[in-house]
Amino acid sequence: MTKQEYLESKGYIYNSEEHCYKKVFSFEKDGNIKYLVIGFIDLKYSVFYLYPDSIDNQEDIDNLQIAFNNLKQDFEECMKYE
Repeated sequence: MTKQEYLESKGYIYNSEEHCYKKVFSFEKDGNIKYLVIGFIDLKYSVFYLYPDSIDNQEDIDNLQIAFNNLKQDFEECMKYE
């Protein structure tokens, strides 16, 4: 399995404009999406980063931390592949 195949299996989509893989992390409350974070993995530079929605309260910080942990785990796992 390649890095690209791994990321696609985890729901990442290649963004040709930014030359990286991206995934939207959404958090729901009472069936409605309350918070969005977009995670990016750039294989060329071996980095990952997040674009969070606005951060207004502790719940947003908690959701951002969850998204960061998931993105970091996916990044570290994909780096094990060719």
